[in-house]
Amino acid sequence: MKHWVFDLDGTLVDSSAAYEKAIEMIFSEFGLTCTTDDLHKAHLYFNPFEFCALYLNPDQTKTAINMLLQLNLDHAEHITEFPGISELIENIFRKNVKISVWTGRDLNSAQKILQHLGLSKYIDRCVSRTCVPNTKPKPDGLLKILKDSANHHDDTVMVGDHPFDILGARAASVKAVSVSWKTNDILELGKISDQHFFKVADLKNWALSHY
Repeated sequence: MKHWVFDLDGTLVDSSAAYEKAIEMIFSEFGLTCTTDDLHKAHLYFNPFEFCALYLNPDQTKTAINMLLQLNLDHAEHITEFPGISELIENIFRKNVKISVWTGRDLNSAQKILQHLGLSKYIDRCVSRTCVPNTKPKPDGLLKILKDSANHHDDTVMVGDHPFDILGARAASVKAVSVSWKTNDILELGKISDQHFFKVADLKNWALSHY
């Protein structure tokens, strides 16, 4: 493999608590009660416009999205990586291959997170939902990474924690690896990916076995 592409949230970093806090603050701003079901639903929508539009009118949705963008920046330096991620990325980087990030969040907060965690020096490029017309599971972001990096589909592997990551990889004809660091239940992920890992160390060993 000459190019590793990683999802960010849920794969490299544990950002679920920060995202849920942002959603709760947005709901409060509009006088809405945020339930556990609402938070669960928020994680299912890769496009926050679509999620907010379930509860708010168009003008309110625009305000909510601007609020979310600012909250993402405010919370960026409080987000932590999953244990072992820095070691994984550094070890892959030493193999003289490219590493990119394809994320469903906005570019500014994604770059701030990578910078804060000291990962940006390993990342060749970061493409977010704000860089392309369509977000995951559409493969636009991954195809942009492939085009910009001049790497071939069969030289690349995509690593993600959500079915949309895997479906996006499939649509781009890229090898798909799924991960679930917080659960031992593979569910849909393991059924549609080429490989599945529950531990960062196991993914690292598998990745390094290719060199």
